[in-house]
Amino acid sequence: EMRVYQQKAFELKSANDVLSSELERVQEELQTMQVEHEQQLEDLSKDRETQWKTVTEQMESKVKAVREMSENEKVEHEQLLEELNKEKFQLEEEHRCVVAALEEESGKLQAVIDEQLAVNRSKEKEEELQKKAAEAASEMRVYQ
Repeated sequence: EMRVYQQKAFELKSANDVLSSELERVQEELQTMQVEHEQQLEDLSKDRETQWKTVTEQMESKVKAVREMSENEKVEHEQLLEELNKEKFQLEEEHRCVVAALEEESGKLQAVIDEQLAVNRSKEKEEELQKKAAEAASEMRVYQ
């Protein structure tokens, strides 16, 4: 009986040793898996942070580009407005010069017209006087 008991105790101890060994192996696997999961979690967290940083940088870059483009357009519009104002001033100055030249030419033409009218009046008076002289001469002939 003692032998059977010892045999059973030995078998139980062997089975217990095998189970203990198996439990130790499973615990090691679990610990390894836990370390791997923690590493994956850490990697994912780093990836998320990296992606967030990348997306943030892209957004900031696009905002900066839009601001620069807007500022460039503003400068271009200001330059265009300045050019248009200069062109307007030049056109107004040219207009003033043309108007002054036309007024001067008009004055000269008016003087020529006035002179021509005076000449025409003189000719008309001369012709009138010649007619009167001719009439007077004709009347004198009649009296003679």
